[in-house]
Amino acid sequence: MEIQKLREAVREDHERVERSFPILSPSLTLSAYRELLSRLYAFVSSWEDLACSALPGEWKQLAKAHARAPLLEQDLRTLGISPDADLRPVMPRFTAVPELLGGMYVMEGSRLGGQHIARHLESRFQEELRGACRYFRGLGTDTGMHWRNFLKRLEALPEEDTPSVVRGAKGMFAAFEQWVCARKALAG
Repeated sequence: MEIQKLREAVREDHERVERSFPILSPSLTLSAYRELLSRLYAFVSSWEDLACSALPGEWKQLAKAHARAPLLEQDLRTLGISPDADLRPVMPRFTAVPELLGGMYVMEGSRLGGQHIARHLESRFQEELRGACRYFRGLGTDTGMHWRNFLKRLEALPEEDTPSVVRGAKGMFAAFEQWVCARKALAG
């Protein structure tokens, strides 16, 4: 499949989520950051549970190998919060593996801005943060290489899977926006 078609098809969804994601807001408070991390933890752990149970073979291994819920859990504990395992958002209804891969495209792509976000948070909150941005640091300098490898795997999909991958990505952007971004109180 052509990655450029996927990017173009979800560009508006991506831009809308980026605009509404409060993490870089100048008015973000440490309290709002804690709440945001809690909501992220719920979303990411729900996604990872779904991905690890529904994806086949190498895709499942990739999801397991690069799971980020444990990083969010460490960040929450550093900030004195016990992760709420009962807080679970509704994930999109993926009806086929290509749709799941569209969801995975969104979640894997979300790693790319993490280094910038981590620097912003460290500058904004300094010692108060106590290093609680492991989730955003993620794979560190390996993030770009990981993303390129993931895209190569997607490119190997048949072209006829593109509409399903797009549906999955759009569903994941919508679910993320509804669960994480729509909370106006998060802006502080």
